Amino acid sequence: MADKLYYAKGLEVWKSPVRTKIHGGESISVGFHACTASEVIGEEGAIAIAALLCLGEQAQTPSPQPREVGSGDLRKRVMRAIFDPGETVGAKGDRDLTTWQTDAVMNVLSKTEQAP
Repeated sequence: MADKLYYAKGLEVWKSPVRTKIHGGESISVGFHACTASEVIGEEGAIAIAALLCLGEQAQTPSPQPREVGSGDLRKRVMRAIFDPGETVGAKGDRDLTTWQTDAVMNVLSKTEQAP
């Protein structure tokens, strides 16, 4: 298994298996053949393709965000307000979607401030 997520082996570019720790064990996603570079591109091109695929994966992987202790419930209520504002503030009426969602989030936040 290679150190990088994608690696070149001759003209072939491969994705490495990924090991992920889970509760009491480990999950392994299978590695696979991603592509084969042409003779024109050559082995250097295959290495470049693998490097670019690695960069693409890194760009898509979100960095871990620190969370405040006890913020999970508030986060869930805010997300619920955004995705279902009707549950929090009723019918949309003549508001645009963003205003409707904002009103729902503000409603959740004002209830949080009022709580003991």
